Amino acid sequence: MTRRPRSRDPASPASSQAFGAVSGLLADAVTYLVAAVCVGSLRVEEKPPAVSERRGILREIGEGVRFLVRDPYLRTLASFAAVGNLGLNGIQAVQTVFLIRSVGVTPGGVGMVFAVVSIGGLAGATLAGRIARRFGTARGLLLCELVGAPFILLLPLAGDRLPLAASAVAWSVAVCGVIAGNVIAGSFYQAYCPPAMIGRIRASASTVNFSAIPLGALLGGWLGEVLGARTTIWIMASVLLSAGAVLLASPLRAMRSFPERPAES
Repeated sequence: MTRRPRSRDPASPASSQAFGAVSGLLADAVTYLVAAVCVGSLRVEEKPPAVSERRGILREIGEGVRFLVRDPYLRTLASFAAVGNLGLNGIQAVQTVFLIRSVGVTPGGVGMVFAVVSIGGLAGATLAGRIARRFGTARGLLLCELVGAPFILLLPLAGDRLPLAASAVAWSVAVCGVIAGNVIAGSFYQAYCPPAMIGRIRASASTVNFSAIPLGALLGGWLGEVLGARTTIWIMASVLLSAGAVLLASPLRAMRSFPERPAES
């Protein structure tokens, strides 16, 4: 017999529910306004980089795409990020539904879970530099993906075989690994790409990476409707972890650190 979560009163008291959904959205909007004011208050003058003669937008796009496709490290990272985004956004498409309907968490409790998970993201951004220095950039990225990210497999066990608190902490550890890996990979792009080409290369890589975001959300939502939220999270967590196979199938598996510049330079 299928066990259903105990029904809860949407208006039940909880500190994170005290002000209602509208006030929560307003507070979130205010944080963006504060961020915009802080950024606008910066007074840093940077010397514009030297710009070569423009040769047409299509030709420049083609140069960025060719550089990305031909370089084994950039090609690997773009593919890795696309697979990771597919799985991660598939999870995000159903995570709230999973917590409320499958686990039986109140809206306020969902906010608390996301707060715990966000701590993992902050920790990952903080630890990325230390991981890269201690293990090397390439090996550090592999460790983040192969050691930290697999904790996401404990998320779909929440409320079934594992307490929600344990699953939330595991989820936070997985996010820590993902974010730390993203920081290491992003730093590599900045140091490795030729300055005159970095905009075109990053634009090409971002097109590959970000195109997986709506696809992951669409796939996650469809699977959630057909198979249920818990099964969808199992599937999309497996997709997220398969990004590690992309790294293992590349030259990175035998390297300690990324190269400092392209071989042809």
